[in-house]
Amino acid sequence: MTRPAPYQPFAKPAKRQPQQQGEWGEKRKAADNAEARFQAQVEELAQYLGWHPWHLYHAQRSKAGFPDLVLWRERTVWAELKATSRLTGRTGRLSPEQETYRDIIRTAGGEWYCWTDSDDHWAELCEVLSRGGSVTIDPQEWRRR
Repeated sequence: MTRPAPYQPFAKPAKRQPQQQGEWGEKRKAADNAEARFQAQVEELAQYLGWHPWHLYHAQRSKAGFPDLVLWRERTVWAELKATSRLTGRTGRLSPEQETYRDIIRTAGGEWYCWTDSDDHWAELCEVLSRGGSVTIDPQEWRRR
């Protein structure tokens, strides 16, 4: 009679190496922080104006290109947010996947916007989110908060 082979657990995965904090890593982190701050401002404004914001928190597990925010009130607004990096001074650009979602949403009759943290886009953002609501705001006053 032969004995079964002894139990051998699966090999442990290799430990992840910490992300290098070189120039690229710092720029990426600064861009992510700037966009997170901008998104928090947009969500705060949206909630003040009666919108129900939704953000996909685990984007790694979804299709690339899905908009950063979906806002509901009497209509639905899809928003892609781009912030200016404090290190590079550049504003993010739409990826090909984001452009595909933009085209799909607009073809279906949806409201899709790409807003940056510039003052010009902030005024448009305030106008779009105020439209149809009972509260009006001054974009410059809200921005200074």
